[in-house]
Amino acid sequence: MALLAWLARDWRRTRPVPVPAGRCARWVWGALAGTGLVAGCLAALSSETYRSAAFRGATQGGRAVLVLAAVLALGWHLGRLRRV
Repeated sequence: MALLAWLARDWRRTRPVPVPAGRCARWVWGALAGTGLVAGCLAALSSETYRSAAFRGATQGGRAVLVLAAVLALGWHLGRLRRV
């Protein structure tokens, strides 16, 4: 509860930082969704039942999205370090 109270207090005190126009990378969301869709469908195709297809599709799709998000975040941080 103490951590939740501290987090709520900190959330209210933090001021929003404006993002400069033109720096938005909306293609990232499409890449993440497409990767999850393709990986999930490919994993579901190799399953024998609908239940196992749903489970394998969700887990493999989620795993692929997680890996891609980590790679993109690492690349963004490394690129930002080089500019500073």
